[in-house]
Amino acid sequence: MNALIEIEPEGIDAASTNLFFEIGEKSIAWFFENQQTRMISGFSVFHLSKKIPEEALGDIFNANEIFKKDFARVLISYSLEQCILLPAKFYDPANNEKALNIMYGDLLDGTLLVDDINKKENYTIYKVPVHLHNILTTQFPKAEFIHQYSVLLKLIPAEDIMKVVFYANKIVVLLRHAGKVRIIQSYKYKTADDIVYHLLNICNQFAATGTRLQLSGMIERDSALFNEIHKYFLDIDFDNKPIPGLSMNMNSEYPAHFFSSLFSIAACG
Repeated sequence: MNALIEIEPEGIDAASTNLFFEIGEKSIAWFFENQQTRMISGFSVFHLSKKIPEEALGDIFNANEIFKKDFARVLISYSLEQCILLPAKFYDPANNEKALNIMYGDLLDGTLLVDDINKKENYTIYKVPVHLHNILTTQFPKAEFIHQYSVLLKLIPAEDIMKVVFYANKIVVLLRHAGKVRIIQSYKYKTADDIVYHLLNICNQFAATGTRLQLSGMIERDSALFNEIHKYFLDIDFDNKPIPGLSMNMNSEYPAHFFSSLFSIAACG
């Protein structure tokens, strides 16, 4: 387990502080937000090399007394693969698990969760490993849960765009084209060629060539990865705009787009 960044919070009052987590197959991140000022007072990002999230969380909770406090709110975003998006007209609670099993198989011993997006217009259906979910509900009995796809969908801009969130081993892609969300999906990768292949394939599938690309997460502007993507996508920007109302009182050596996707969890009411 490698720490990309660790900024400890200073003098927080748990009763007036929100705690946000993002948990993926190979990453764990969290940050603290003051409810009154909406100031972020500390955050950490860890990459998992060998440990699974359940093991890493056990180590994190044992090493950090702060997580024993009773926070005003705890919201945990899962960035996990087994997830589907269904429009309300196709949604049937009795078939949630069947729908996931058709897409991903039935080998995962998982807890089934559902996010109601946009007042019953769309539903995000997803599975979380039972042991992982139990660890979190035991540590934070009052925690709320949401999937990363739901976070992205709640904050998607009105214009056509392809949003790409980069992690050490995967990308999460959301395409809005011709006024509609066309796809939101995770893709594993090993090389820049893998990423370019997935992005071009999505554009071809939905006739979305020329759509603006907006990047966030673990990608640097001056990198071989960015240069390879830029060969095929000329209209690119980085998601470095601050979350409305949210501010920080600390310095980071990393560019803002590295953590914009993480901090967007705080915008989910």
